[in-house]
Amino acid sequence: MLKKSTHPLSLCLLSGLLIIATFVGHNEATSYAKTTKSSALKQHAKKLNKRFLSKKLDAKRWKGVFEREKREVFRFRKQIVAALGLKKGQQLADVGAGSGAFIASFVNTVGAKGSVYAVDISPNFIKFLNKRFQAHKNVKVVHSKATSTLLPDNSVDVIFSSDTYHHFSDPKAMLKDFRRILRPGGRLIIVDFKRIPGVSSKWMLNHVRQNQNQVTSQINRNGFVFDKEIKIKGMKQNYIVTFKTTK
Repeated sequence: MLKKSTHPLSLCLLSGLLIIATFVGHNEATSYAKTTKSSALKQHAKKLNKRFLSKKLDAKRWKGVFEREKREVFRFRKQIVAALGLKKGQQLADVGAGSGAFIASFVNTVGAKGSVYAVDISPNFIKFLNKRFQAHKNVKVVHSKATSTLLPDNSVDVIFSSDTYHHFSDPKAMLKDFRRILRPGGRLIIVDFKRIPGVSSKWMLNHVRQNQNQVTSQINRNGFVFDKEIKIKGMKQNYIVTFKTTK
């Protein structure tokens, strides 16, 4: 059996290691806290959005990026839409519609008496969406701002936003706008990437700065009440959460 060492040098080394470990842990916690501060999140989102706001954006190329089977939300798009509980005749806003990967499924679900707003801040995606869905009378393309959908008050029953929440440079302003455009009893549905240290890739940890709990907490603090989490069998990279307004 090994005897417990009480040598002064051993005690000094042990104390030193404990101090270093505490210091490193504190620095990691401080670093993570800094990345989730409002100002840091805003700057990060603005950086993410820069290329999408560029007039040089190749929307057709990005369609290939967004609408490929390797991308989880695209591969499971039909299952996602089926699980949302949408009804015929509803008015839905797809905020951050991008290339329009979900639009066709939404149109089929809400039917001819319903309508789908394809909302995005990218001027080139707006041009692309207008051309892609010009034959669909119940698809309305809306060029939004970073802090407003620019939709009329009480105009939609459902807001759907996929892999977009982490792009909001001012989430508080957008959530306020969401409450404005939602009708009484309306729902907000957020689909976004999971952020799990040790599980998510290094790229993902840098790309998405808030985890699911932080996003849910932020939405709850800004006029919404958590409703439920929707789980799709086979989906591992993304989560789906729904909310209702408090108004």
